[in-house]
Amino acid sequence: MRWWRTGSRAAGARAGQPLPRALLLSGYSAPHLPSPLPPVDDLDDAPLIELLRITGGLPADLQARPAWRDRCLPALRDDLRLCTGYRDPGDPPLSCPVHVLGADADPLVGERDLHAWERHTTRLREVHIMPGDHFYLEHTPEHLFGVLRPLLRRYAVSESVSESAG
Repeated sequence: MRWWRTGSRAAGARAGQPLPRALLLSGYSAPHLPSPLPPVDDLDDAPLIELLRITGGLPADLQARPAWRDRCLPALRDDLRLCTGYRDPGDPPLSCPVHVLGADADPLVGERDLHAWERHTTRLREVHIMPGDHFYLEHTPEHLFGVLRPLLRRYAVSESVSESAG
């Protein structure tokens, strides 16, 4: 399978690159919706750590682990900068199948936000709501893998069939 950045879909299509076989999204609002988090560029480390703590994104003992904090905080800040700074360019909807995953107790991304991906694809296949918060991936991996295995198997089989036919 090939990774595809949603922000580059129009450029990729213009360059003749194929769309991915499917796009799987997790815990992320549709791009036309406002970010559920504030911009992080002007946040010092302490307020950024507090924001991450209240959203469940950091271990409680982070302050007792300064070496880990100092290594991880720049990457977390960059990730949040990408998430909060992305602006929907208004590209046409994707024609590949889209599967969206989220959690029932996510304080950042609600079920309505996940279903809003319908605006960005002509083939929204499923919105899977799992138990947990924004970090459901860590808390209920068995449930997640129960959803992912058949999906990945389906696209792996379709890829091997198309390769053998070519």
